[in-house]
Amino acid sequence: MNRRNFLKIIGINLPFLCNLAIAKTTNLHRYYWNGMFFGNPTEMIIISESKEKVIKLIDRIIVELNRLEKVFYLQRNDSQINELNKNKILYSPDSDLINAIRLSEKFYSISKGTFDITVQPLWNAFIKEKKPNLLGIGFQNIEYSNRMILLSNKNTEITLNAIAQGIITDRINEILLNNGINNCLINFGEGKGSGIDLNNKKWKVKMNNIEYEIQNNGFSYTDPKSTLLPNGKHHLFNAIHKDSSKFSRPTAVIAKSATLADILSTTYSISDNLTRKKIKKAFPKANIVSS
Repeated sequence: MNRRNFLKIIGINLPFLCNLAIAKTTNLHRYYWNGMFFGNPTEMIIISESKEKVIKLIDRIIVELNRLEKVFYLQRNDSQINELNKNKILYSPDSDLINAIRLSEKFYSISKGTFDITVQPLWNAFIKEKKPNLLGIGFQNIEYSNRMILLSNKNTEITLNAIAQGIITDRINEILLNNGINNCLINFGEGKGSGIDLNNKKWKVKMNNIEYEIQNNGFSYTDPKSTLLPNGKHHLFNAIHKDSSKFSRPTAVIAKSATLADILSTTYSISDNLTRKKIKKAFPKANIVSS
């Protein structure tokens, strides 16, 4: 089960028609699109006067999504992250990959090592019900610059699942805004709402059965029960304990960007109470709700 099953856009009652359904109010149209990327369902609502413009933008967005899959998606053999994990070195990395690692290092520091992208060996072992090799876990095993990324320990592998979908959501939102679409709602597991819906209604999403209004903010929901592994553990790893976090709880975050909401929800969920207080202090404008 994927965590996006717990995160839903409210108010969608439109039939699907070639992945593009339309509702109309005066000269504005409400377009709904859904698809599959990164192995998961994705959806968008776009408010626009022009169907042709929306179709062209969706074509452009699909191209960008495919490009980002080739950077971040662990299930693609030809992705940059897979090449790095396999060869332990990656030359001329995509700038999005570098920026993701840089932000991950910031949260590694804030969480005192609780959040760490080098926990991929835990997933690899737990999914096969094997004992993990712990020697490569630790951000100190990553060296990076704009020209190269190096994993200095042969056992180190990284995952950016706690941030990549947020980055992708913000990129798609940026494309829409730069092309004159000021009112849209994106849900790629993590989401972003810009402007308003038709009839001046604020965007609404439901996370963990709680309804939130979203306006010019990103949102994310993390739940340890959303992905359970064959050995009974969950997918939210505490790098200090080198195991599924015993502190994890469902966490919803609304923040200025989907990227920030994404990494905040994961880091907050896996952290102890002291670290959670530090996170809230570091990001006072973020709305963090944990049950």
